[in-house]
Amino acid sequence: MPKKPLTPEEREERRKNWLAPTGTQQERRFLKKLLVQPGLSNKDRMFLDEWIAKPDGFEKRNMLFWSAAKKSVLGPVVYDMAMERHKKLRPDEWLVACLIAEGIDQKEIALMIGKSLRTVESVIAAIKEIIVQDLQCEIEAVNLAQISRWFLGL
Repeated sequence: MPKKPLTPEEREERRKNWLAPTGTQQERRFLKKLLVQPGLSNKDRMFLDEWIAKPDGFEKRNMLFWSAAKKSVLGPVVYDMAMERHKKLRPDEWLVACLIAEGIDQKEIALMIGKSLRTVESVIAAIKEIIVQDLQCEIEAVNLAQISRWFLGL
């Protein structure tokens, strides 16, 4: 099923919660993975179980919790690397890289961001150039999977 254009609110949601957008299967998997992390209190486990059963909107969520959760699941080094890499991207590059990391194809990305396929391809080329500079590699080595890994700090 083709994706619909993202609303400004959905774009902001992705910006705030780039690893697991609200209400998605990714979020459910992420929270389930977080549930098995050591050091979680029973109260926190009950909270996560309730959240999985009935997700609410982002405005009810705590940004510090999500930052800590991402750091816990990804590991501090990978999380910090991802955050540093995100700073290297302009807003349109960031959104395209995020959608690529979610596994969305280029045609759907074009529809979701309200741009042409050619524009999306140009943005991807710009992202590849940033990765080439960052990783000191050949551009031929940078494909969509590499963009995903780079975006996620891997």
